[in-house]
Amino acid sequence: MPGNIDVWQIFIGCFMPGFIAIKVYGLYRAIDARDFSKKWYDAVGYGVVFFTLYQVCGKILVDFFMRCLTYDVVALVVQFIFFVLLPMLSAYIMAHQWYRFREEKGDMLMPQETPWDYIFSKGECFFVKIYLKNGNVICGKYAGKSFTSAYPQAAQIFIEQQYLLEKDEKEEKISLIDNSAGIWISENEISWIDFRVCDS
Repeated sequence: MPGNIDVWQIFIGCFMPGFIAIKVYGLYRAIDARDFSKKWYDAVGYGVVFFTLYQVCGKILVDFFMRCLTYDVVALVVQFIFFVLLPMLSAYIMAHQWYRFREEKGDMLMPQETPWDYIFSKGECFFVKIYLKNGNVICGKYAGKSFTSAYPQAAQIFIEQQYLLEKDEKEEKISLIDNSAGIWISENEISWIDFRVCDS
């Protein structure tokens, strides 16, 4: 418990909280979590913060829980709070509330690795015109049943509804392709994408 530090407590306290926080954050924001050798120093840094909180505030929680629980149970409860629960909660806050603050602030860097991740992480419905490198144009609706890959995977997009684009000298006309089950496109084929917000 706080004050009596064992080797295993140092290892758990200085690594596991950061490891958990990074993994939970990666569930909500696109990060390269495959090569953990690039993230271990972040994990240790987070872990030191939570381990310090554990040493400073753990005694208070121990005294509180000892009123109704045995010492062994208290030890597990307090360690679970500081080494598992708080890292998960902090990662969720960083991925959502802190993200919204940075987006509203406007002069802070966004957490997404690429613009691709940013636009598709917004969860909005778009009508897209995808201009291919071969000169063709694909139109479609990107909504709840559509899907895109996230960093660090290669950019790929699945559009749930494909539309036929017809042009004449005066205007463009689009119509839903009968029995369309969607279309998949890889980044190797895409030149650029035009986004239009749709109603649903």
